[in-house]
Amino acid sequence: MDATLQQRLAVLEQALGLPRPPIGLAYVAAAPTGMARPDTSVPSACSFWRMAERQVFYAAEEDHFNCPIGMMTMGFRIPPQRQAEAEAIVKTMCDLEYISPEEAATLPSVSKDHRGIVYGPLSQMPVNPDVALFFCKPGQAMLLAEASGGVTWTGQGISAFGRPTCAAIPTALKLGNISMSVGCVGFRVYTGLPDEEMVIAVPRGQLQGLADRLGTTLAANSALEQFHTQRRSLTH
Repeated sequence: MDATLQQRLAVLEQALGLPRPPIGLAYVAAAPTGMARPDTSVPSACSFWRMAERQVFYAAEEDHFNCPIGMMTMGFRIPPQRQAEAEAIVKTMCDLEYISPEEAATLPSVSKDHRGIVYGPLSQMPVNPDVALFFCKPGQAMLLAEASGGVTWTGQGISAFGRPTCAAIPTALKLGNISMSVGCVGFRVYTGLPDEEMVIAVPRGQLQGLADRLGTTLAANSALEQFHTQRRSLTH
């Protein structure tokens, strides 16, 4: 990953005051030489996101086997021995009317040809990330959305949904624009992230522009905050 962009993204992280570091995901055809692998199994694909806050590592397709839903959204094939489990999970969701069968059949999936994923802090990614994940509060999410140009009245707007949270990744990659998830119950349980934080997925093509425009967005919001604060005081 370009060193200059890494530095600018690190500044971006500080300027936003994010509660935790953004992470990068790179979909690769083979394990990078010498890169660490997870030494424990995880119950969900999003569990890797918390690990990626601390270190760079490579997780192969089989490292995702415990999460059938995550395997599907991440673009991996569910092995025959896990098919029954995947079908049982989807059936339970449908029986509870959490999702409909039609929704289950149209689950977004990463289409890139890959055999594993490199995860890590965005500012330390040794390879170009395909997507970056920002964990943020609503106010911070708004700043990211504004800086990305995704909330203009003349644009297509931002894709925002709740479940599954990991579907924000293939959605962002498919649209080439940022995608937002307010966080499903599984994501909350497996990651332990609080209810006040949501996830913003930013495709690689948007990262440079985001870094370029964030300073202007922050300055504009600071000025408007003062303007509105003064205006409010005059109406009381």
